[in-house]
Amino acid sequence: MEFLISKESLSFLKKIDKNTYEDIKKHLEKYFDNNGYAGSDIKRLKNLDEKTYRIRVDNIRIIFSFIKKDNGLIPAIKFVGFRKDVYSNYKRKYHPEWNFELEEIKKDKSNQTSDYKEIIVNTNSEEGYLKVPLNEIDEALNNIDPYLCLDREQEKIINENYKKLVMVKGGPGTGKTTLILRKAFLTISKQRGNNINNIKILTLSEELRDLYNSILDKYAKIGEKEFNNFSYSFSSLINDLKDNGFFQDLLIDDYIPLKKSIDNKIEENKFLRNNLTIEEKNIVLDYIKNKKSRKNFSYTYDKDFEYYLKENNFKIKKQDSDNLNNFLEKYLSKSQNDELDRDLEILKYLKNHNIIINNNNLKFFVDESQDFSEVQLEIIKRISELNQNDELKLFIVGDIHQKVAKSTFNWEDLFIEESTKNRIFVKLKKSYRFSNNIKKFREEVLKNLPQEEGVKDGALDEIEVINKVKGIKPIMTIIDESNVVSSFLEVSKDKENLETQIITFSDEKDEKLLSEIENKTKKFMVFSSKNVKGLETDSIIIYRPFKGRRKLKKEEWNNINVMLSRAQNNLLIINTKEDYDYFSKHILKDDLYLYEENFEKAFDEFFSLRSDIITNYSAKIIFLNRFRKFFEKYMQGQENEANLKEYLSKLKTFKFFNVYAETMIKLGDYISAIDTLVKVKDYEGALKISKENNLHLKSFEIYYENLKDYKKAIEIFEANLKDTYDIRQIKERVKDSYIKIKNYLKASDYEDDYDEKIKILLKGNHFKEIAFLEKERKNYDSAIKYYLKAKELTNEDYKNIADIYFLKNDFKNAYNYYKKGKPVEKIDRLKQELLEISSIY
Repeated sequence: MEFLISKESLSFLKKIDKNTYEDIKKHLEKYFDNNGYAGSDIKRLKNLDEKTYRIRVDNIRIIFSFIKKDNGLIPAIKFVGFRKDVYSNYKRKYHPEWNFELEEIKKDKSNQTSDYKEIIVNTNSEEGYLKVPLNEIDEALNNIDPYLCLDREQEKIINENYKKLVMVKGGPGTGKTTLILRKAFLTISKQRGNNINNIKILTLSEELRDLYNSILDKYAKIGEKEFNNFSYSFSSLINDLKDNGFFQDLLIDDYIPLKKSIDNKIEENKFLRNNLTIEEKNIVLDYIKNKKSRKNFSYTYDKDFEYYLKENNFKIKKQDSDNLNNFLEKYLSKSQNDELDRDLEILKYLKNHNIIINNNNLKFFVDESQDFSEVQLEIIKRISELNQNDELKLFIVGDIHQKVAKSTFNWEDLFIEESTKNRIFVKLKKSYRFSNNIKKFREEVLKNLPQEEGVKDGALDEIEVINKVKGIKPIMTIIDESNVVSSFLEVSKDKENLETQIITFSDEKDEKLLSEIENKTKKFMVFSSKNVKGLETDSIIIYRPFKGRRKLKKEEWNNINVMLSRAQNNLLIINTKEDYDYFSKHILKDDLYLYEENFEKAFDEFFSLRSDIITNYSAKIIFLNRFRKFFEKYMQGQENEANLKEYLSKLKTFKFFNVYAETMIKLGDYISAIDTLVKVKDYEGALKISKENNLHLKSFEIYYENLKDYKKAIEIFEANLKDTYDIRQIKERVKDSYIKIKNYLKASDYEDDYDEKIKILLKGNHFKEIAFLEKERKNYDSAIKYYLKAKELTNEDYKNIADIYFLKNDFKNAYNYYKKGKPVEKIDRLKQELLEISSIY
């Protein structure tokens, strides 16, 4: 029998101890498999239109109802939690107005069970739940990641055999990243482990890249192989392609990041160095990026510089403006060896060369495509078209309304001209993320805040909320700008379970302030709106999203959209008094949100309503973000060894093996890095480290133990290890390697046991060598026997045989074999004459 289970409930079951889980499993079998609904362990939740039940298992409560499916009923576990808070949490999420009360279930006296047919169920969609056969719940707990579960519409997209190109667009929480991962996983599975390096997943988020690799490392198993290196940034993709034969004629190794290049040039200019703020430098960076891209595309930012500066509130005097203009013209007039120059060079190369490649079935999966530049997407598109096979080559997802860079480029423009035959364009509308209250608040804010004309552009098309949760109203509060850090210290000092609590912001000026909160409280995780994408959790704190008090530009509108769509159920929005006054002029409170002016009271209310349940993939993203900040401080001497050990242990627990290996390299522990990569079968990466650091013994071990490339192992041994102390550690493996490549003579050199040495030599028919050994041991008859087994005997062999007979005092045979040896030297003639005399007498 199948049942449905909410993702939140599955996450809870994964955390409890084994004995409690086994008890829960027995109850599920009792009530779901045998239709046994009576007894003291089960009761009905009173006063709910949807018939809902509660099972009691020790101090845990399971709340479930039934969903109508295929003319029958299927149980759906909606909520699992500890007795002390399960009802309040369930009420909070599903039925805020519900007054909690339980009632007994009446028994049918004839069969001592409740009447199954009497259960009246409101028909709900099964979407938003995971479907699990009851007898496979153990496997589900071990192997199902909620992040990879799809609804029927998404399943159809994944299973369809599309040709060439698939484009997927959808708002927050509609499953775009899930589709990327599942389609990549399905492609890997269909290839059965063959040429899996053709799978390339791209995203600009470092945390998401590591997340993808950790998930695919778990799921992408074919036979004995595991794969964990599919995910790339654009630059790492270019490097990977170059390593595999692309762009061999291009010198693209020494290009530096655009931001670094511009910063270096600004530092050389005394006026700009002293007069541009960080924000203004970023505007210059964005302007150059757009201006350079416009050389090749007509749909990029197409306004003159003066207008661009005005649009971005860049207040600058005429003389200063001329100075800046001169700088920009000079920078743009020639190649600066930055990454954008590299990308334009690659694009020019692709346009002008007929490229033939060995790996002709590359498949690209691009996530958060709206954040890539037009040049980068055009390069990916052109490389995918080098695949001449009739198959999917490019799977691209994105949401232009979550693009946070200052650019008018729309990723869809690159692909919209493709013929219908070659592409499919999918729009997702079902959101599995936020509650109805958050959905309503988000839409009202984005619709009614003052904004420039055309900003929305259809972004607020109806999104259907699937989880049917009404949820909590967002809380708005006020904070004193001069006491932000101390206020957070005060409200968090006696709070537990805040380690995964997220604060997000959009203004880079706030990053330093919020990082100070993170560092001093040790209880919050700070993300910018750029980096928070791909992450979802129950509760989010947003810091000053409505600052500026002016008409929203497109990127500002997008920033707010991203921040308001991360929380599933609980939002705390922190404002200054001026921020809130501006906001409240345009967004009426009504029934839309709660307002508590006192920050401490607002935070306490937010904390009391939050859940510490967090999806597995979001927990991983948060952990990675926290680890990277920690490690940066550790390398600066600001953190201790004990904390480092704890983080390193968690990297392994979360299966971030590549991150662990990179960390070990930075720490100088190359052996641990190599061992880690070997564990996940990234032998290429492990060999690269061992070769770069002359760890020849490790290279030998990888070739011998893992790759079974015994010839290569022997090459490493002969070149680097033969005359070293390390030979003592690998003697047996060296011998075995020589045996594997059938070099039995060499193998015998590394065998100390005499009888075993003879056996090895016999495998190669090395009779002469055996004869020599037997002679040394004075086994003269055996030595002669093996000599005579040899196919061909040389003059030297005949003399050796004669010597053995001489040692046996068999002078006649000694004399005869000396004659066969055709002695030429004076000493040989003398010995032959002596033998001749001896043979006569």
